[in-house]
Amino acid sequence: MSDDTGTRPPQEPVNSAVDGAVEATPPAKKRHLFLRGLAWCALLLVGVAAVLALVATWYTGTPDFQRRVGGEVVSTLENATGGRVELRYISFNLWHLAIEADGLVIHGTEAPGEMPYLSASKIFLRLHLNMILTHVRGLGPQSRISLRYLRVEQPHFHLIMDKDGHSNAPVPKHPRTSGKSVQDTLLDVQARKVELVDGLAVVNDRAVPFNVAAKDMSAEVHYVRRKDIYGATIDLADLRTKLANEAEVQSKIHLTAELGRDVFALKSLDFATTPEGGALTHLTATALVQHFAKPEWQASVTGNVDVKQLGYLTDVAGLKAGTLDLTVNGHSCSVTPQVAQRNPHFWQGHKKLPPSAKVLPPDPNCAAGYLLVGTMKAHNIGYSDENVRLHDINGGAELHITPTELLFTALSGYLPGGGDAKGQLKIENWLGEASPNSAASSPTTVAAATTVNSGAKSIGAKAPITSLKSAPVQSAHAYLTVVVEHIPLRTIMDVTATPGYGDLGFDTAITGPTTVEWGGPEKDISDTVQVQAHLMFAPTGVKRKGALSNVPVSGEVVGHYDGRIEVVNIAQLAWRSPAASLTASGVLGVNVGDPLTNLQVNLVTRDLGEFDQLLQTLEFEGNGRKGAAAIPVALHGNANFVGTAKGAIRTMDVKGHLTASDLELKASEFGSDIPDVHIDSVVASAEYSPNGGVTVVSSTIERGTAVLNLVGTVKPDREMVGGVATYLWDKDMAIDASAKLVNGQATDLLEMAGVQAKVPVTGTVNLDLSGSGTIHSIIGGGMVTLTNGVAYGESYQKIAVNVAGGAWAFDHGERGVQPGHETDAGAVDGEQSAAIEVRYDSQGGAGCGRGAFVYSDCEWNVAGARSACADDAGEDYGAGKAAG
Repeated sequence: MSDDTGTRPPQEPVNSAVDGAVEATPPAKKRHLFLRGLAWCALLLVGVAAVLALVATWYTGTPDFQRRVGGEVVSTLENATGGRVELRYISFNLWHLAIEADGLVIHGTEAPGEMPYLSASKIFLRLHLNMILTHVRGLGPQSRISLRYLRVEQPHFHLIMDKDGHSNAPVPKHPRTSGKSVQDTLLDVQARKVELVDGLAVVNDRAVPFNVAAKDMSAEVHYVRRKDIYGATIDLADLRTKLANEAEVQSKIHLTAELGRDVFALKSLDFATTPEGGALTHLTATALVQHFAKPEWQASVTGNVDVKQLGYLTDVAGLKAGTLDLTVNGHSCSVTPQVAQRNPHFWQGHKKLPPSAKVLPPDPNCAAGYLLVGTMKAHNIGYSDENVRLHDINGGAELHITPTELLFTALSGYLPGGGDAKGQLKIENWLGEASPNSAASSPTTVAAATTVNSGAKSIGAKAPITSLKSAPVQSAHAYLTVVVEHIPLRTIMDVTATPGYGDLGFDTAITGPTTVEWGGPEKDISDTVQVQAHLMFAPTGVKRKGALSNVPVSGEVVGHYDGRIEVVNIAQLAWRSPAASLTASGVLGVNVGDPLTNLQVNLVTRDLGEFDQLLQTLEFEGNGRKGAAAIPVALHGNANFVGTAKGAIRTMDVKGHLTASDLELKASEFGSDIPDVHIDSVVASAEYSPNGGVTVVSSTIERGTAVLNLVGTVKPDREMVGGVATYLWDKDMAIDASAKLVNGQATDLLEMAGVQAKVPVTGTVNLDLSGSGTIHSIIGGGMVTLTNGVAYGESYQKIAVNVAGGAWAFDHGERGVQPGHETDAGAVDGEQSAAIEVRYDSQGGAGCGRGAFVYSDCEWNVAGARSACADDAGEDYGAGKAAG
């Protein structure tokens, strides 16, 4: 046994290997157990996380979560905006990292019951997971809030700006100080997609007033990570604008744009108004702005504008009709062309051109600010105010606009009545007079700036508007140079004259150059207008329908208008028509300058009827008649007046020297029993005014052999009607006159007086009379003698009447000195005394009589008196009577 045992082979190696194997097993089992334990831990953690997620998911839907989170959101928004915040509901979807808020309202300072400052019916947003993980990893606050999606339904915005420069925008309670700009703050949000649906924006500017309501507003905004920009599409399907008391304008806008940290690109803007009466405004625009600190921009606008709607949008009264076609391109001038050319292109890196490199010369028209150039065409423009009425005007112009100059070249206008005007308009400092503090004093500007800055602070950005002061602007100054071609006088009167004064009865058109200059403080701008013109007149040959007359006129005028005193200084006026010629110089008053009229006039005419329409237009009236009919003269020959015309047109004083031939004075217009006066010729120095009457300094009136020298005054009858003085040329007008006639034939004198058929008297007349009163009651006296004639079929040697005393008047019946013993001197008023001497031839032979008589109540009472005559001394006629 011992041998067998002693002879057993050794087992060490085997045992060693087996022992080694046994010794290696525990580490493997440990790793396995560790991994299995780790797996269980992981499963446990996942399970816990799942449970927590489930719990969180469940909790986020509980009212407690809504109350707690909703309260935090309300508190945060109130601190950020400064307004009172309401939130009806908020929910959080953990699986989709989505938040939904309903019924958000932010109140400003508007009154209770008014539309709130900002509200939204529903807000829905989704966050990026990396935003959550950054906080979980403990890396601190996210510098950029990543939003996958943001949708706002029925966002409503209401801004009120009052007359004191305040708005209803709330002010943040605890504004955060930040150096970031608004665009940087917005870009840090990195919202992948933003949608605004069915929005409404209302702006009530109570300072202007100005109201805007944007209904059916939708917007889509998306973030482009590669470019670090926002792309946006905005649609306003119903934009309503109302300025002051103008009509409301309805329009729509479609806009696409991109916003970067230092660039803004308006890719397209399409603006269109709802047609009104067939008119439509439709504009398209693009723009690019770079380097916000020192902006460089370029833009273009094309389309057509309805002029009437333009007036509504700009509160320019008087724009009535028509359309404007516009094409405008512009750019800033902050970088001159040669500097821009030295900047490298993007493919050149930072390499700049050498100083010796040739570049284009600078644009002299774009030294600073900006430059806008383009074209404009006008179609059937209508404009009217208290001074001007335009309609159906067509034309065009080329535009050249800088901050200091507004230039219209190739300016043209075509009028509906014929004719056109072409020229150039230049306005320096066209933006108008403004002080550096004018913007800061504007309630609208102050309120808008406050609102923008408050909005920036509420999102943690710095205020973008730091100062409202602007560069001072001097008063505007304008220069217009135009050449008019064949513009009818009637068209000019239709445009500029008071309604009802549109037709002067003349057919003529003007041609020639005109320059206009104005400038100065806005409140005195009309006083600065200066106009210089040299115009030619020529008839058009076109008769105006309904016109009372159509007198062709030719001539020229050289004049200068001074707006300061509203007068036209006429250096030369020549006016020629078929029956008249007029030359004039001096001052012609216009509007308030009307009383300053002082003209030197030389008028030759043979037909006063040519001026009928002119006089009617000027409301010339007399004795119930208008126009030429109000002039109590019928001119059958020629008349020449050289003198002056002074004062306002309705009370103009005309003074000078008049010569006329073959005319008739219509005295019958002052009374049916007064005959007309027929005159072969008249030479007179006289003065006339509608209210002051006629003053004849000297005159010589001829009819055949009768040469009458007449001086005196005739003044119209003044009556008060409703506290206003009126002047009537009737039978009660006042007369103060004296007349002399030497050796005139009675027949010529009676023809002049228009009574030759009623008074059959011949002989030679000498008279020297004076009197005053009315045309039917004259107080005066003088001497009248008739010699060697025939009266009522009886010859006489001499009839002499010496009249002195009270009132007398002649009734032009068939009366005369009857031979022998009767005398009929006519009807009288009051009492008249006279001495009369009669020498006559009768069937009983030559005789004479002399006596004193008194008449009254239309009777002569003759007291006989002895008198010695050359051929009969002392015949006593006795007492006699003759009824008047």
